Amino acid sequence: MPNTVPESISSPLAVIATLFDEYVQDPAAQPSEFDPANHFKSLFSDDNARNKIPSINNVPVQRLPKNTLVRFRCLVQDPQMGQELFVAAYKKPNDGRVVCTGYTEDLRDTEAGEFDIDDVANHYLGERSVVYCVSPPGETSWAKQRLYGRDISDAMNQLNINEEGEEHKSPLPNKYPLPGAKHTSAAVKFYGSADAVKVGQMVEVIGVLSHPQKIESTEGTAVATDEYTLPTVSYADVPVIHAITHRMLEHANTAPFSSAELNDVSAQAYDIREKLLDYISSAFGGDKLVSEYVLLLLLSRVTGKVSGLKIGQFALNVVNFPVIKPNTEQQSSKKLSPKNVASKLVFELIENLVHHCVGVPLSIELLNGTRFMPKSENENLEAGLLQLTDGTAVILDETAMTEGTLGDLGVRNVQVIQELVTQQSLTYVFPYSNYVFDTDYSILCLSEGKSILPNDCVVPLQSSFTTEELPQLDEQVLDLFRLYIQFARYSEYSIDPKMSDDITESFVQERKAAQQNKSKLPTQEDLMRWMSMARLVALSFGEGKLTKEIYNHARSMDLERTKRLLGGDQEAAK
Repeated sequence: MPNTVPESISSPLAVIATLFDEYVQDPAAQPSEFDPANHFKSLFSDDNARNKIPSINNVPVQRLPKNTLVRFRCLVQDPQMGQELFVAAYKKPNDGRVVCTGYTEDLRDTEAGEFDIDDVANHYLGERSVVYCVSPPGETSWAKQRLYGRDISDAMNQLNINEEGEEHKSPLPNKYPLPGAKHTSAAVKFYGSADAVKVGQMVEVIGVLSHPQKIESTEGTAVATDEYTLPTVSYADVPVIHAITHRMLEHANTAPFSSAELNDVSAQAYDIREKLLDYISSAFGGDKLVSEYVLLLLLSRVTGKVSGLKIGQFALNVVNFPVIKPNTEQQSSKKLSPKNVASKLVFELIENLVHHCVGVPLSIELLNGTRFMPKSENENLEAGLLQLTDGTAVILDETAMTEGTLGDLGVRNVQVIQELVTQQSLTYVFPYSNYVFDTDYSILCLSEGKSILPNDCVVPLQSSFTTEELPQLDEQVLDLFRLYIQFARYSEYSIDPKMSDDITESFVQERKAAQQNKSKLPTQEDLMRWMSMARLVALSFGEGKLTKEIYNHARSMDLERTKRLLGGDQEAAK
């Protein structure tokens, strides 16, 4: 049954009803097992069609008509809001026709007294999972513009939406990781398997919108009932999306770039690299070595896990970082606002380059007053500050720390950060047990002296702070940098067996020479760092294979870094 894109967006329930009528023509069909997902998947299989669906990421739900099709690009914050038993269909008493009643909070085409809920047959009852989802924490403004801004006028015209309306505000701020940040949230109802999505996953949902219900509630929850539906536990004042179809957002489809755009940048990698290093250095006083390490950080990601050890993680600590207090009138009351002008410049730089970025000023106040790990309270999973999406650049600013005493929560938060830095994992706290979930964040730590955190790599800054603003670049140049980072970060990489043997032999000879000279012997940890850096250096040059020249480049970077460490705080040397 062909349906047009406009019809499926403006009247999805009518389309579903027609699909259901066709489905129940089969005498063996079970109404509770009806699934319209394949039809909508095929209709919205390409980006052009999908982008015609209004996104609640940037259109407040109050401005979208009820029971229309919407999409939501989101983080699964709490996948266990509960299960709902609902009436999936019923038989009309006057003509015996079976009518679909799923994918909405309303029972359509019914009249009071048409059926008694107590008499509904079991095969007319269905079950759906309720999942709380939030817009991606730390999604940067340029990424939002590319993801949602280009097609918003078309989407709004599709449903005759005017420009007026109030901004959406979350009724459950404790379920969003970043305190005080504007965001969108929804209770998404998934039909079928209860394991459709898992906590921390990024998904894009396409489904039917139901407006928030104004229900008197206790502690954020309420029981919603009507004469046709079974009682269900829900959340008051939260919009609901009945998911028809969804897709997991892995690295290939999280970026706001097409595969063609990414492929075009590969031949330009070398030239882009040099220009990008200049841009990064502008936030670090022109220090080219530090800027090169920061570039490697932006290209790093966890590529595997061996015996609990994450392969590819590259937590970077820039020490000797300056502290410049802002003017009184420039200070912000927001918890995550930078307390240091120099740190603010770095935050702005990284935000200009990546899809998701979160700056965390590690002040005593923030550590003692904000929970960094998610915690379940009365079967309600409250968000922690570090419950973020994979691929997020997390900037830990130790220059915000002043004298003071850490309370119990502050100590726990420091432990959580240490686990994140060393193990790329985040603990979720539940009443009777804790669960550890893998993460994949790019972690940059800024500190005046030796960090309180055990980072993978420490590099001292050797420059003075010279500016309070980044150079103004054309948006096309910035897009080229962003494309380059995305391309290089996920490019394929390999090492020839001969190259691997040469590196091993070189390492053995270095240890022998160090032993003869009675100098410090390079360790296995040193070799692992060199190999990790060599991989990132190769990708930064647009190369998929390690060469002797690239390995030597990585070694020269590490040698210069070590000289700086030995010239300063030798205790910090790694």
